[in-house]
Amino acid sequence: MRFIFCFILSLLSVTAFSQEVRYFSERFQTQRSVKTGFERRYFLEANKVRTEDYEYDTLKQKSFITGTTSLDEADDYLWYVRVQADYLVEPYFSNLKARVHTFTKAGQPSSDIIANGTRVLYAQLWNSDNIPYLVKGTGNSNYWNKDSTENSRYFYKDSLLVSAFTYRPAQKDFVFIKLDQRAEPKTGIQAFVQKLASTIPYPENELYADVQATIYIQFTVDDKGHLGEFKALNSSYDGFNKVVLQKLEASTAWNPALVNGRRVKSRYTIPVSFQIMDEPVKPAKKKPRR
Repeated sequence: MRFIFCFILSLLSVTAFSQEVRYFSERFQTQRSVKTGFERRYFLEANKVRTEDYEYDTLKQKSFITGTTSLDEADDYLWYVRVQADYLVEPYFSNLKARVHTFTKAGQPSSDIIANGTRVLYAQLWNSDNIPYLVKGTGNSNYWNKDSTENSRYFYKDSLLVSAFTYRPAQKDFVFIKLDQRAEPKTGIQAFVQKLASTIPYPENELYADVQATIYIQFTVDDKGHLGEFKALNSSYDGFNKVVLQKLEASTAWNPALVNGRRVKSRYTIPVSFQIMDEPVKPAKKKPRR
C-alpha cells in the first residue's frame, strides 16, 4: 500500500445525468465523496444547468448557468462567481453566464447576482431586515461576525464590488477581501504546492486507521509578506492539521496582496487532501530462456 495527498485544485469528475446530487465541504468549495450537510442538486435543461444548494436541508442558493451541460464546469463557475479569484478562471468561462439568487435562513432574498464570463454584477442585495440597499447598483454594507471580533465592509458602485475589507478592533488592523492582486509565494503557487506536497508526511495514526480527509488551513499574509494567524478549519482532523501547520508555519515570506498598488494584509485558505491508494500490482518478471 502506498499513500498520496494532493491539493484540491479542481472538482471531481462524474457523468452528468438529468438530475444529480453532490455533497460538498462548507461553503460548497470542494466536492466530497460522502454525505455532508452541504448538498447541491442539479437539473439539466437544454444548454443550461439549474442548481439548488441546501445547507442542512435549508435552501440557500438557486443558480441558472447557461452555456454548458457539464456539472463540473457549473461547479467551477459558481465557485468563481462566489470568490472572483483570478487564479480560478478557466478558458470555458468566456462561454458561460449565470444568474445566482441567495437566501437567508428564513428564506428571504439575500442577493441577486448576474455573471457574464468573468464579469460579475450585483443586481440587488438585501440587509437582515429584508430591505434592499443598492440604489442603481450603488451602496455599501457591513457585517459583524458571530463573536463580534470582526466587522466586514463591502462597497458597491454601478453593480460592481469595488472595495471590501475586514476591520478587527482588537488588532486595530484591516484584512482586505477585495484585492487587485492576491498574495502569492515568491516562487509561484504551483511550485509552493509541489514542494509542500512532497515534504508533508502522512500521519501514522491516520494511515493505519485508513482515515482520509480534506482539510483547510487559513492564515494571514501581512503587508510584508509574513504568514501568520494559522487556523485549521477542520477541528476533527488533528493529526492532518498538525503536519500541515508545521510546514506552513516554517514557510518563508510571500509577495503580499496589492490594492491600488499598496501592499495590504489579506487572508488565504489552502485545502489539502490526504488520500490512501493501493499500490498497483507489478507483473512478475519472466525468467530468461536458456
